[in-house]
Amino acid sequence: MGRARRSAQRPLENCALTYVEGAQAPNADASFTLARARLDEVVAKQTSFPEAVASGKIKFTGDAMRLAELMALMDEFPRMFEIVEPKRTAVS
Repeated sequence: MGRARRSAQRPLENCALTYVEGAQAPNADASFTLARARLDEVVAKQTSFPEAVASGKIKFTGDAMRLAELMALMDEFPRMFEIVEPKRTAVS
């Protein structure tokens, strides 16, 4: 059974990217349509967003440079990091 198609608006205002399900901005700089599996591949770094757009796996309308500008602002974190660590004792 397939997933229902959903739309969402993600406006960026005051340095905060929010999520509004079921809404689409009529004046959006860029719009992308992709399957959840494509998003998972991008997050897992199995492909890049530009590669997926070029191969047609992500449909795009609008100004691609606006997404590039947003992505340039994002911090890159290591994929694997300690979530739970042993309690450290103070050495005196």
